[in-house]
Amino acid sequence: MAELTDDEKESRRRAALAAQEEEAWYAEDEYRQRQAEEEEASNREDAIESMVTWFEEQFEDPQNETPFDSEDGEYVYVFGGPFDAGEVLGDQFSSDYKQEWIEAAVEQLQATGIFEWAPRTGSDYYEHPERDEEHANPSDFSKEEISSRILQRLDDLEARLADLPSAPASIGHNSPPDDVGLPPYDNESRQELEVAIRQTRAEVGKTEPSEPVLAEAESAFRRVGTAIAKWIGAKLDLAVDETIKATVRATAWGTVAAFALGIADDLAALIRHLFSF
Repeated sequence: MAELTDDEKESRRRAALAAQEEEAWYAEDEYRQRQAEEEEASNREDAIESMVTWFEEQFEDPQNETPFDSEDGEYVYVFGGPFDAGEVLGDQFSSDYKQEWIEAAVEQLQATGIFEWAPRTGSDYYEHPERDEEHANPSDFSKEEISSRILQRLDDLEARLADLPSAPASIGHNSPPDDVGLPPYDNESRQELEVAIRQTRAEVGKTEPSEPVLAEAESAFRRVGTAIAKWIGAKLDLAVDETIKATVRATAWGTVAAFALGIADDLAALIRHLFSF
């Protein structure tokens, strides 16, 4: 066998080197692609988790808090809704994430079996009954404006409470049927509101109010207001009015709920003004 010339040896050496470089390039390219795919998968997972977490902070299963009309067999969304996860996430995140990621988040949410969602209390999508538009966002006002409105609403709420029966359980012989039910407001609820009114009025007037006292009052107003609002939403006003018209009309209950929920929101805004650092 003839010995290779120097030129042939050099040619083979260059060919082997080129093959090694090509192999290294393909290996590096494969590595870059794998890294990009892993990063894409991680970003996708993070995005889905972020969207699902955000959604669950804003919305909940309607059976948690939303009144149910047994006659019609459906929920009564008195606080806004029902909401579709696809529409909400699309509106909120279409400029941030891929449509496929949004659809995956929706699929994960709907895997719970829920397709119509209710807003959580206090979320961005939560709507109070009979809320004045000018009072829809208490945080837009100054501390002094919020305090002034709280005091005015306390006076208004006290006036409305004076028109309500002290104990609905004693509503004469004309008791409402089971599917209408009594307003969720008894002497204990009345006393709870009266204490909250006194505490709130005293604290708002102080130079340095107590955060725990304000928070306790906020909880009381929101608890009673929400209970009454849910009761109203679950019933037909005409049926309720017909049942308890001898004592007080359902619209009066709605006004009390609206004032109580409005004060709760104002107190939450005041707490943020005073104690957020």
